[in-house]
Order: sequence, then C-alpha cells, then structure tokens
Amino acid sequence: MPGRLSFFIAALATLAVLIEAAYTEVFNAGVIDYSDAGILGATFFATAILTQVLSKKIKESEQLADERAADIVNLAMLNDHIISQMQTGVLVVNAEGKIQLSNASARQLLAIDNTDNQQFLKQCVPELGEQLWQWRQNISRPFLPLHVGPDLPELAINAILLDSGEAVLYIENSAAISQQAQQLKLASLGQLTASIAHEVRNPLGAISHAGELLAEVNKDEPETRKLTDIIQRHSKRVNTIIETILQMSRRKTVEPTVIVLAPWLTQLVTEFVNHKQMQPENVKLDIKSPLAKVYLDAEQLRQVLWNLLDNAWHYSQQKNKDPRVQMILTVEDEIVLVDVIDNGPGVSESMLPVLFEPFQSERQGGTGLGLYLAQELCQANGVRLNYVSEQVGKSCFRLHIPIRKQENLK
Repeated sequence: MPGRLSFFIAALATLAVLIEAAYTEVFNAGVIDYSDAGILGATFFATAILTQVLSKKIKESEQLADERAADIVNLAMLNDHIISQMQTGVLVVNAEGKIQLSNASARQLLAIDNTDNQQFLKQCVPELGEQLWQWRQNISRPFLPLHVGPDLPELAINAILLDSGEAVLYIENSAAISQQAQQLKLASLGQLTASIAHEVRNPLGAISHAGELLAEVNKDEPETRKLTDIIQRHSKRVNTIIETILQMSRRKTVEPTVIVLAPWLTQLVTEFVNHKQMQPENVKLDIKSPLAKVYLDAEQLRQVLWNLLDNAWHYSQQKNKDPRVQMILTVEDEIVLVDVIDNGPGVSESMLPVLFEPFQSERQGGTGLGLYLAQELCQANGVRLNYVSEQVGKSCFRLHIPIRKQENLK
C-alpha cells in the first residue's frame, strides 16, 4: 500500500487494540495492562515503516531489472542487425557440430540454402566441417583457404572457442586482399616492363629489319625466303608479347565508375561486330536484367570482354561453318553474371588446370597471355572469372561482378 494508507491502517489497528483493552476492562472487570496494547500498536507502525522501506527497495530493483531487460533486448536486436548486415560471414557451431547461428553472408558464401540452424556443418559443407574438427583438436592449427564451389569465391576463415564449447567462425571473401595484391602486382609489372621494353625492342627491331633486307637481297632463293619468313613471323610474335605485357602495365591503378551494363554491352558488341566485319546475327546479346549496374573500371572491363569475345569468335570459327557467339547478362543474389558462350570445341582437359596461366594457349600463333591478362584485370576489380564446363558442346566464360560498391577500389 502507499505510505499514508499503510500508516492509516496501522493507526486503525492500534486504536482497535486500545478499544478492545478498554472494553475488556469495563465490561469484564478485569485488570488490563495497557503496555501490551501499546507495544502491539508500536509493532503495527514498525511493520508499516519496515514494509515501506522494503517495498521501496523492491520497486527500485524491479525498475532497474526492467531497464536492464530492455537494454538487453535492444542490444540483442542491435547485435542481430549488425551480424545480419555484416559482409563477414558469422557461423556459430556447438560442440556436436550443429549450426546454432548463421548470418546471410555466411549462408551466401558457403552456399547454404536451408536457413534452419539446427543442421550439422559436415552435412552442409563437409570440407569446412572437417577443418573445424581438426581445429578443435589443435586450436593453434590455422584454417586452410576454402573453395566451396566453382562459382564461389575463395574463403579465409578464422575461429574462436567460447567457454560454453561453441565455436564462432568468421568467414571472409579473400577477394579484397587479392584485389590489393593484384594492383601491386600490376604496378610492379609496369615498372619492370617499362625498364625492359626499350632493351628488347631495339634488338628486336634490328633483327626484323635485317630479315627484311636479307629477304630482298635473296628473294629468288626459296630456302632463304623460308628462313626470313621464320625470322619475320617470330619477331612479330615477340613484339606482340611485349605489346600485351605493356597493356597490363599501362593502368597501374583501378579507376572505377558506375556502369549501366545493358547499353554499355550493346555498344561493345556493336563495336566488336564492326571491327570483325561479321554479320550482326553472329553475336547475340541476351539481356535478362536490363537495369543491372556495377562499379568497375570501364576500360579494363572492356579489355576483358573484348578478349573473351575475340577468343570465342576464333574458336567458334574453327569448328563450325555457322559460328555463333552469345553474351548473356543476368543477376543472381546481388551478383551480376556476364556469360560469353561460343559453339566452338571447348577447352581441352589438358588445358583446364593451366587455363589462366601465362604463355599457355591452344590457339596457333597466340601468346597465351590473353586469359592471363583478363584474369589479372578481373581480380584487380574484384571480379571473378571462371570457365564453366557444364555447358555441353560449348565454351562458356563467366564473370561474377558484385553489385555492391566496393570502397577498396577507390
């Protein structure tokens, strides 16, 4: 009860005790000790005072508990929001290997479709589950880079072990680190190329010129003409290699801009068709996401796609009387996909392991630097370039371009 009301009740109780004592003395002619009634009344008031003090303390504690509970709820909601919006994947796995919590980034990076957290990690991602088990045996053991699927990025994983036995895994897309490394690599390559281009081109020019003079002097001799043709052909090949490497070094830093892909790709395909002097129906552009836009270096993206189109057209001509090249633009889960498909013979099994390595080519007269250059430029822009072997009877190169603006490209 409120303070005054409780004292009023105590006063009524005390008065009642005194009236009872007086009544007993008057009507029962007994001897009454009023001190007992007084002590009892004092006890009523003491009880009221003590109850008020305790009640006040309880109300303060209850109010503090409510405030703490509200703070905990708000903090939990804030944590959930932060974890759900993090670019870093967060995965909580208990001692039994069951997933207790996972945010959207973790599910996307690990390709976990089922959002039910009560599932075993080894069933969803066997390789990660095995690495986690080994890490529990030896916490100092680092996680190896993880590549869940051909269409997924390489992942870097760190983990901490809680006192409750649960392991918290932090899953990161290592593309950002790769981008910085690629930019440093391109810058270093530019310095190296600039220093050797002059030294190589001067003797190369002299060799080529001497070969031309020799061919003119002995133009009637078939053997000489054959040898000078070899000199000219290989001189041009070396010069092409130098030109390709110089292209890699001309842009030392990425200069990203917002690109609306539909009109940009349309213009690129038109330029390619005019340059190759082919029929427009030979190259088909299929735009399934007309509003897709990305944040990339436009010139470097043009260089990558031009190289892929050129390769596609070359190999398509080799196999078919009616060569066809198709470019498809789609968007899936905040990732823009650009496919360059041809109806050529496809990449041979022997070339797949070294497809993006330098100086590896099945193209006669090719330098083997085209796909290597495309891969380097893609990594510098945070784009993944893959060869998709599921295209039966076709060759398909796929670009995975993140929609979100990548601040580290600035």
